Amino acid sequence: MMLLLLRNRNIRPYSPKVLYLIGDGPMVSSSTVAMLGPGRTKLTPQYVTAFATVLGFPADDLAAVAGIAAAADPRLHRSHVELAGLAWDARRLTGDQLSEVLNLARRLR
Repeated sequence: MMLLLLRNRNIRPYSPKVLYLIGDGPMVSSSTVAMLGPGRTKLTPQYVTAFATVLGFPADDLAAVAGIAAAADPRLHRSHVELAGLAWDARRLTGDQLSEVLNLARRLR
């Protein structure tokens, strides 16, 4: 379910870097995150909180659905609310449009 929610927001591949930097997720590889789908990786409170933060859901709500408590006192990115909103808005962009946005962001850096 968590991975499908990310896909709904065009957050692919399942980037552990996004989960880590925005939602204080675990420092793992992309393949480890992808293994959450078939259940080969255990869903932990740290994952629940990271997914909830990136997706813009209250952590306790996602924890209730997942049946796993949210992490206590996570270190969230200071702009996590805005970043989750941006991910929601960007879900309708095409691949070309997303590439254009990324190129612009790189130039603005």
